[in-house]
Amino acid sequence: MTTAQNIICGSGLLLFALGLLNGVIIPKTKSPRLSLSAHLTAVQSGTFLISIAWAWPHFEMAASTSIFVAYSLCGSLYVLWLAFLLAGIWGAGRNLAIAGQNYEAAPVRQAVVTVCLGLGVLGTMGASSLLLFQWIRF
Repeated sequence: MTTAQNIICGSGLLLFALGLLNGVIIPKTKSPRLSLSAHLTAVQSGTFLISIAWAWPHFEMAASTSIFVAYSLCGSLYVLWLAFLLAGIWGAGRNLAIAGQNYEAAPVRQAVVTVCLGLGVLGTMGASSLLLFQWIRF
């Protein structure tokens, strides 16, 4: 396995495990529905990272680009999970129409969740777009 594959696979396993642990606290949070979203995000993202690690040899990139994409993809998925976890704990669901259930937290907490969601989505989309571009070029 390359360095990038090790980073992605290890991050995926850890995120999957954190998602399982996240499932334990779902009923104890202010918004169980948002906590369920965090649980599902972590478990699915961890599985996705593990599968990308195994497919990594098919993405032909320079070593430095490969490491950058690996950290970007892993980091953005962790930030996305953290955003949903904090939203569930704080009840910061104003911008999350379906799972948010009209919960609203203090403005600072709401802003933290919104920024984390934005960074997570943009980072995931950016890294995934780079991978897709590499796949198409292949």
